Amino acid sequence: MAFGGIIEDDGDGDVSVSSSAMRRPLPENIDSSASVFSQTAPSLVESEKSDAHMLPGVDVTGLSSRLETGEGTAHIAKKAKVADSVTREPVQLSQLNRMISDAQTHVAETSLKLPWELPCFENIFYEPAPKLPKVVNTLSSYENPAYDKSSGSVNISGNIERAEVKPVLFESAVSFKQGRTRALSYIAQFDLLTQRWECVVSINFSATSIGDNLRARDRPARLLYVSECLGGKSLATVRKRLGQVVRYLKWGEKNTFQCPLPFTTELVHDYIKMIIVEGSGFSSVNGFMECIRFMRYTLGFVTPHGLLQDPWIAGKLRKLTQERPLRRQSRTLTVRELRHIEELLFDSTRSIVDRYAAGCILFGTFSRSRVADMACIEQYIIDIQSMDRGNVGYIEMHTSSHKMRATSNALGLNLALVAPIRGLGPLEWGVQFVEVAKQGGLEFGKRKTKEPLLPAPCLEGGWSNRPIGSKEEKLWLHAMLSDLPDFSGENLTGHCIKATTLSMLARYGASDEVRMVLGHHSMRGKSSLEAYRDIQAYPLRVLEQMFHSIRLGTFCPDNTRSGVMKGVDKIHAEHLDVDNVGKDAKYPKHLTPVERE
Repeated sequence: MAFGGIIEDDGDGDVSVSSSAMRRPLPENIDSSASVFSQTAPSLVESEKSDAHMLPGVDVTGLSSRLETGEGTAHIAKKAKVADSVTREPVQLSQLNRMISDAQTHVAETSLKLPWELPCFENIFYEPAPKLPKVVNTLSSYENPAYDKSSGSVNISGNIERAEVKPVLFESAVSFKQGRTRALSYIAQFDLLTQRWECVVSINFSATSIGDNLRARDRPARLLYVSECLGGKSLATVRKRLGQVVRYLKWGEKNTFQCPLPFTTELVHDYIKMIIVEGSGFSSVNGFMECIRFMRYTLGFVTPHGLLQDPWIAGKLRKLTQERPLRRQSRTLTVRELRHIEELLFDSTRSIVDRYAAGCILFGTFSRSRVADMACIEQYIIDIQSMDRGNVGYIEMHTSSHKMRATSNALGLNLALVAPIRGLGPLEWGVQFVEVAKQGGLEFGKRKTKEPLLPAPCLEGGWSNRPIGSKEEKLWLHAMLSDLPDFSGENLTGHCIKATTLSMLARYGASDEVRMVLGHHSMRGKSSLEAYRDIQAYPLRVLEQMFHSIRLGTFCPDNTRSGVMKGVDKIHAEHLDVDNVGKDAKYPKHLTPVERE
């Protein structure tokens, strides 16, 4: 025994605290040498019944038996103090309960491991796992004793509230690697790509028409000049063409005895033969030719006369086109899957990050948007009105990062992404989405311009500045739908967000013009009209009509073609203008010929 008899050693190396050796703090008016259990002190066992009223809500029956087993008065007094504080301050306790329950509900599981949990350090620490601390992922449940207001006591064995801890989905989908280039801002990424393109140009200044101009400049001036030459090109295009030319330069360094720049017909032919021998198909050969075209017209690289129209290369591309394997398209989301995502948006026990991501996926699906379309939002418009039959309206966002920006941005117009607030479920997902965004710290009315709609969350909490990538959104979507029975993520990619609603419209019988406008595709002779908000007015009514038919069960897009349409009773038929949706409907049915003109 050591330290005054408080710590005992059982001989096996394990130490324990001796409860019998510990004493309560003595009152100030009692000598410290006096024993707590002196003969003059009243017996606690004798006053058991008389003191019962002083401990409301605490069972003091059998106190003598507990004393005989060694349970000290300090433990009993501590119980009484806790029970007394509970009965006197029920409001503060309920607030604490809610805080603990909310923290446990939204706790995120982590994949972090301490050093002794790694296999490579097992021979260093030697200790078995139970004796070493571990990272706590989630708590199984939280128990809240029910407070009885009538009796003013705590029912220890009464009702128990359990907060179910549901898994956090974003941690398994989002990449949290520090130092990733894609985690930087758009300007920083473009600057890094400019530096690499400047290195490509510096390999041989004589290979490009701007080489003489760059040769006499210092490096900062060269970087500025190259950046201005790449102006207007998308970040994805600049990165993709850089990867293609780097692969060509590595091949030329290993397999030729000359500088691979400038391009020659012989070098290009040999490189294309190598691509085909390695098993690459049409996409690789065609991408390399697009890279040559990009370098010629953007950075002024010299190419032999007629290289881009070379008959041998054209023949190779035609043959590869015929041998090209069938395209593996992403499947679309089903009605059940979309309704499951809507339910996740309304589920308050889920993480606010996952709920906001569910709202973004629903907005992208109902607004027929690509993942990249939501990477740079310029304006948020919440157009919701309350009526007798409920809320009606749209959520509208204007984006500058879309595929048609070469035409629409040149006119000073952004692409309007519009989604109805009523989806396929019984509740209004749009209203809940606005509220969830506010709770998550991304209130639409206070967002800055040129920010992504769905920024990547940070592992330590909060939001980053980079947009979610297509692969990350696919993994996130798979995690959301993994609870469904018989769910299969095969061939389900991020492109399903845009394709789902358009596929439903095709099955519904919407006209080509309606689907082209809703898909933000340019129409023949009207390449800039897709940027205008009002051009979507009538197609959006067709979209809402289709959603209404799905909610009623008269249109089942997941069935085979023979069971897509079901009978419509007379009550619902008057609200459905099915004849106006099919074939080549261009105007609302109630308009007169004069109004159409």
